[in-house]
Amino acid sequence: MRTFVRERQHNKGFTLVELIVVLVILGIMSAILVPALLGYIDQAKLEAEYAAGENCRMAAQVELDSLQFAEIRPNYQHQNITTDGEVCALWSNSFRQPVIEMSGQEIYNMVIGVGNYKYYSEIEDLDKAYTVYLVGYQRTKDGPIVFYDGTSWSQNCPWKNYSPLPSNRNITVNGETIAVQFYTITYHDIPRPEDFFYKCMNDY
Repeated sequence: MRTFVRERQHNKGFTLVELIVVLVILGIMSAILVPALLGYIDQAKLEAEYAAGENCRMAAQVELDSLQFAEIRPNYQHQNITTDGEVCALWSNSFRQPVIEMSGQEIYNMVIGVGNYKYYSEIEDLDKAYTVYLVGYQRTKDGPIVFYDGTSWSQNCPWKNYSPLPSNRNITVNGETIAVQFYTITYHDIPRPEDFFYKCMNDY
C-alpha cells in the first residue's frame, strides 16, 4: 500500500507553474523564429523573381546578339516621343516573341535599357547599342517588380534619376556613362508602353 502511494506521488506530472514556464519559453521561441522564417520565405520568393528576370535578360541579350550579327537594327512597334529618340518604345513582336519563348518565363511587363542606337552608330560604337544594361521585370500582374542595374538584381529602380530630355539621357552603369534607350516587352497589349517605365521610375 505504501509503495503504491509513493509511486503516485512520484508520477504526479507537471505543476501549473512548470506548464506556464514551458508555455512562456515556447512563446519567446515563436516570437524569434516565426519572423525569421517568414523573412526567409519572402527572400526565397524574391530570389525566384530575380532568377526569372535574369533568364529574360539573357534571352533579350541573345536576341540582340543575333540581330547585331545579322546587322539588323533593333526595331520597335510603337513610340511615344518622335524626337531624337523615344523615351520608351514597344519592341516589335518579331523581337518580343523570341525573348518570351527563349526565356521560358512569364512576362507581364518588362522594360530593358540598351545603348541608344542613333548615338552609338554616329560614334561607331555599335556594340553598346546591342547590349542590355538595365532591366525592369514583372512576372505576373500582382507580382513584385525587380530590377537589374548592370551588375545585380534588387528592388531599386536604376533609372530613378533618368531624364526624358533627348540631350541628357545618360545613366552610369558599372562606372561608365551610357546613353540609354528603353524598350518595353510585354505579353499583353498596352496603349502606352511608357506607363510601366514611369511606374518603375516613380514608385521604386
